[in-house]
Amino acid sequence: MVTVTDEMVEAYQRDGVVLVKGLWADWVEMLRAGIARNMAAPTQQMATLKPGEAGGFFDDYCNWQRIPEFGAVIRQSAAAEVAGKLMGSDRVQLFHDHVLVKEPGTTKPTPWHTDGPYYFVEGRQTVSFWSPLDPVREASLRCVAGSHLWPKDVLPTRWVSETEFYPGDHDYIPVPDPEAEGMTIRGPMSADTMFHSGARAGYDTAICMYHDQALIPIKTIDFAGGVNVTLGLPFVRTSPDHGTAYDIAGRGVADPSSLIAALRMARDMAAARGA
Repeated sequence: MVTVTDEMVEAYQRDGVVLVKGLWADWVEMLRAGIARNMAAPTQQMATLKPGEAGGFFDDYCNWQRIPEFGAVIRQSAAAEVAGKLMGSDRVQLFHDHVLVKEPGTTKPTPWHTDGPYYFVEGRQTVSFWSPLDPVREASLRCVAGSHLWPKDVLPTRWVSETEFYPGDHDYIPVPDPEAEGMTIRGPMSADTMFHSGARAGYDTAICMYHDQALIPIKTIDFAGGVNVTLGLPFVRTSPDHGTAYDIAGRGVADPSSLIAALRMARDMAAARGA
């Protein structure tokens, strides 16, 4: 049973990415079998590395109608239901499936890009499931939160030849370099491994995919002083690092320390803004 919470939907709409755990738990082996069948009998769209290039790479797509394992996963898994909830839609249509197999040691990276310009459809109400079948500790998928809200899409390029699809087209922005532009992006990382004191010394900001992934460990770190701050608003907005606490509701014994910390944070932020 895969649960899509309101917080996950909110995170997806805000950040353009969210972690859905357990979606493929019962389908990994079937997907493996389908990929093996696909690699043994690829289509004309298949792409691979050039002779002499290090590592191994396989790319093919639009095979769900001829690969029975892919068709079964699409029809019988919870993917369509999850996609509908994330989009806020009661109707879901499949665009395509896409298989990417990259062996360890492959030196050619996938460049930064936005998916939209590569799709032959219009509109923003889309979901792309990135579904790893093997655990990857390094060189895994990275996303720039909020990039789906940029005023223009990133100019699509051909990854093999590194040429532009639409050179000189002003409807797109150049391919960004998040590292050079000061965006330090790491992940995905498990919430139970990145909030201890040793890990926190290695980064300035943690981008969490949904409410409890951040607030639970923060409460553990500083229950009385944790503050929730909403960024990107034209005004200052803070709140206690809140929770439900049904066991003490109405008893007059709640600790107000987090509320006081939130008020002090709002005061300091307003002063810094010159409000």
